Amino acid sequence: MVGTGSGSAGPHTTGPDNTGPQGTGPQGTGPQWTLRDWLAAAGLFLATAGVVLWQNAHVAVLFDLSYILNTAVRISQGQMPYRDFPLAHAPLTFLIQAAIIRLTGRVVLHHVLYTALAGGLGTVLAWRIALGSLRGRVAAAWPLAPLVAAPLCVLGIYCIVPNPEYDCDCGFWILVAVWMVQRLDAGTSARFGFAAGVALCVPLFFKQNMGLPFLAVALAAVVIPIGAELIRGEKGRPDAAGNGLGEEPEEHPSGAKALVDLNAFAARLKSCPFKAAPNESFSAACAARPEISILLAVLGGACVTLTAAALALHWTAGIGNYLHWTIEYAGQRRLPGLSLMLGVYRDPTLLWTLPCVAVALVLLRVGSKFAWARIAALALMAAPFLFTLASLFLYDDADERGDSLLALWPLLLAMAAAMAIANLIRLINASSTNQDAVSEFYGLPPIGQKQRRPMDGAQFHAQRVGNAGGELRSVLSPRAFLPLVLLAAIHGTFLSQQLWGSTYGIWPLLVLLVAEMLACVEGFAARAASPWFVPTLAALISVTLLVCGGFYTASEERLSYAYIPDGPPAHSAFPQLAGLATPGPYLAEIDELLRYAQANIPFDDGIVLVPGEEPFYFATGRAPRFPVPFFDPTIDPYSPAEIASLVRSRNIRWLIVKTDVQTKEDPTPQREATMNLLMREFTLAARLRGYEVYRR
Repeated sequence: MVGTGSGSAGPHTTGPDNTGPQGTGPQGTGPQWTLRDWLAAAGLFLATAGVVLWQNAHVAVLFDLSYILNTAVRISQGQMPYRDFPLAHAPLTFLIQAAIIRLTGRVVLHHVLYTALAGGLGTVLAWRIALGSLRGRVAAAWPLAPLVAAPLCVLGIYCIVPNPEYDCDCGFWILVAVWMVQRLDAGTSARFGFAAGVALCVPLFFKQNMGLPFLAVALAAVVIPIGAELIRGEKGRPDAAGNGLGEEPEEHPSGAKALVDLNAFAARLKSCPFKAAPNESFSAACAARPEISILLAVLGGACVTLTAAALALHWTAGIGNYLHWTIEYAGQRRLPGLSLMLGVYRDPTLLWTLPCVAVALVLLRVGSKFAWARIAALALMAAPFLFTLASLFLYDDADERGDSLLALWPLLLAMAAAMAIANLIRLINASSTNQDAVSEFYGLPPIGQKQRRPMDGAQFHAQRVGNAGGELRSVLSPRAFLPLVLLAAIHGTFLSQQLWGSTYGIWPLLVLLVAEMLACVEGFAARAASPWFVPTLAALISVTLLVCGGFYTASEERLSYAYIPDGPPAHSAFPQLAGLATPGPYLAEIDELLRYAQANIPFDDGIVLVPGEEPFYFATGRAPRFPVPFFDPTIDPYSPAEIASLVRSRNIRWLIVKTDVQTKEDPTPQREATMNLLMREFTLAARLRGYEVYRR
């Protein structure tokens, strides 16, 4: 299992099992990769990166690209965001693009390669996290993991919107943080735990509404096991004679003796004169949890990172400026109301899809003895996905097809939330009453059942701990809270543009929830003696997301806010814009504007572009004087009167107005009032294709 490799103990073990061959590497490194792992990683990476490159080769939304690149240029020239110019977004995406500019020069192709690299790595990370969630909990977990991750080849973080974006970057770093937290186990070093704490904080500085709820719930997932550990530690101390607890275990309602807590279990193990082989699995499940010192290291890493970030902001942009623009101002401009936030769950398809899933689970639970019940359960659970596939034939409009695909989001989110909460409650109750449930969750055989497959490093280490009578810990760990952490990040993302506009960078998070859901469904299917159920369901979900997701990405439905004419993509003649391609006249118009600026506008003159959807400053290397790079309700904080005042105070001498915008609606706030005030200051100097140039 990814994230449970121990390596501090035990020899290298390999062999076939229900998850495939695996080995253990150095301490805290997890299972070693085999040839099939490398082949799967290469295939997923190349397929995803290929889709990202293909997207960039034929489509670009100038609105989004220019905002990122023009802002990155002014940062690379030494201007400080939040202090020298307003910025409603967190800084790291802009800083990364600025670093690329400083290191490699101003060439669009370099940023395209960045998106391809990040997109491919994001899919590989999602696959490894899914494998860690499935391994030991689902039969044939290794074949299922790449099957579940395959749709990300067309729905990866940079497949839908292919230019550098903060949502996509934040989604990538959420995957990095989840991958690191999943690897925390009894053999993990405190240094790795500290690094995991650092990683948890990174998404916050890419996108506030995604990173903040993710960080809050992730830290809660670390604090709760620590609290449980401390509480159990007080109850589970052996008496002075070293004979276990000083109090008798409580009586279970069934008449059996229940363990007061796991530490009591460990104390009794210590006094046993024999090796308690039947308890290997439960010992391994507990010992595979991170030590309390590792969890404290995670908290330490998070605290140090947040403190360092606060000090860096205080010494550079000013912490007050940062909080004002990214929290107060951004919240005022983009934060929707509660009813709008919950609108995703008002989808009418839920009226029939949720009952289908609920009845399917009931049939698996109570009708497990009947083959017809198992087949009916699969048919009911498959119905929403079959309908989504059928929508490709039912609808000719790409918008309706996209809506049918996006309608799976509320269904899968509701299923994942219900199963995550139920499984968490089951784990908490199992800590003192049902050790088999704990072993099952962590992919180990039930107590009393002989372990038939070789143990990986964590399990070997756990057996040594259990047989030596080491202290067992609470079964709660950050891994148990993983679905809730993912749900928090997803719903935080919806704060920006709700379901339709926000999902393009977080499909990997949905895939990880699907993996967790499949692991939970496996519990029902195992009781029904249906080993074919989960693989069949996984294949259906994967095919649905892959096929419908491929049509969704290829149709550019998510980019429908911009004009993308039919026809071959056009390219720019300027070397700085190499790698930029999109259909229509837009790049030819930009080229004409750039040539005019070279010939007629002095390099140091101040310029204002309205609305500013061209990468003008990136292509020319000029220093922006006006504080707003793009006129948009989110980005532009100024009133028309304030804009006119800034034009005078910043000595802006040129006004360039785009008359042929690529976006379907001109985003300039109060455009008419703004232009009326500016026309008092400027006179027409030239008319170009798609532009009017004014001089002051």
